[in-house]
Amino acid sequence: STSVSGKKMVCGKFERHLDNMLQFVNEIVPALRGEIGNTPYYLAGNSFGGLLCLYASDYISKNREDFPSNFLGVAAIAPAVAVNEAQVPSDGAMMGLSFLSFIAPSMTLSVTPMEDPSSYSCPKQTKRNYKGNWPLSTAKMLVDLTTRQVKRDVESREMNLKGTENCLIFGGI
Repeated sequence: STSVSGKKMVCGKFERHLDNMLQFVNEIVPALRGEIGNTPYYLAGNSFGGLLCLYASDYISKNREDFPSNFLGVAAIAPAVAVNEAQVPSDGAMMGLSFLSFIAPSMTLSVTPMEDPSSYSCPKQTKRNYKGNWPLSTAKMLVDLTTRQVKRDVESREMNLKGTENCLIFGGI
């Protein structure tokens, strides 16, 4: 929802994040290169950021003329490409949560994932990272992304990473 745009941890549309990342590449990479010119660059990200990097890499590879030259690849660290289906609520519950996320996108409930940055905050005392149950719009976007969109895009070959020269994916259980 645009009315909550910018609220911490409220993410309603994946496409908005992808567009922001592509705009970042177009504006920041040339600025960082300065007089160096054609310096190679890579994209890297963790979790949702890793998935975002995979989609951005695929897009950049298919539209190289629209982006700074010398894009060499992506490193995705534990990208959010799937979800344990047993952890997804029933279809009825998902419909209710989807409706609720539409009317109250920043609402948090105990049924949404809990974000606890204590293991990755740097520095440890930072308040920069979100802590608590995810807002409904964020949880819905990530469930839709990991249960539907990624699967559909890979099966239909919408996202295939064939144009990305280097692709390194770190994962673990």
